[in-house]
Amino acid sequence: MNISERNGKSILKRTNQDA
Repeated sequence: MNISERNGKSILKRTNQDA
C-alpha cells in the first residue's frame, strides 16, 4: 500500500469520525 493511500484512508476515517 502506498503512503499516499494510507494518508487518504486515514483522512477519510477522520472525516467520518468528525461528522
